[in-house]
Amino acid sequence: MSDNERDDPFQVKQLAVQFDYVLYKIKDKVEQMAETTQASILKDKEQQDLEISRVKQSISRDELLLKQCDELESEFEKLDQLSVITGEFRHRIKEVEKKLRSKKR
Repeated sequence: MSDNERDDPFQVKQLAVQFDYVLYKIKDKVEQMAETTQASILKDKEQQDLEISRVKQSISRDELLLKQCDELESEFEKLDQLSVITGEFRHRIKEVEKKLRSKKR
C-alpha cells in the first residue's frame, strides 16, 4: 500500500478535487447559459422596441388620416348646408319673380 492510500484510504482528497471540478464546470455552464439568456433577452427587447416603434408610427398615420377624414366630413357638411341655403334662396327668388310678374300685369 502506498503512502497516499494509507493517508487517504477512501480517496476523499481525489473525490474533493473531482467535486471541485464538477462545481467549476457547473458554474461555467451556468454563466454560459446566463450570457446566452441575456443576449436572447436583449435581442427580443430590440425586436419588440422596433415593433413598438412601427406600431406607434402606424397609429400616428392613422390618427392623421382620421383627422383629415373629420375635416373632409366637415367640409361635406358645409356643402350640404350651402345646398339647403341655395335651395331656399332659389325658392325665395322665384317667389319674388312671381310677385314682380303679377305686379307688371
